[in-house]
Amino acid sequence: MSDNGTRQITQPIYYDDGKVIHACKSAIMESGVRRVWTKCDMDVPDDQGFTIEGEGPAITCPECWAAIG
Repeated sequence: MSDNGTRQITQPIYYDDGKVIHACKSAIMESGVRRVWTKCDMDVPDDQGFTIEGEGPAITCPECWAAIG
């Protein structure tokens, strides 16, 4: 990602949309803005992605599970 001015965040990030728990990807853009999106390609609203120390929550989104492979 360094070729387009972003840097990936490596800790596991999750998103609970009220229906299922998603696995997420995240990057900090060159401008310093953090962008988070689910592995099933949904944008995560600002400040809604979360991390957990230790064992994370069970991913319940079937599309995220398929993307994790």
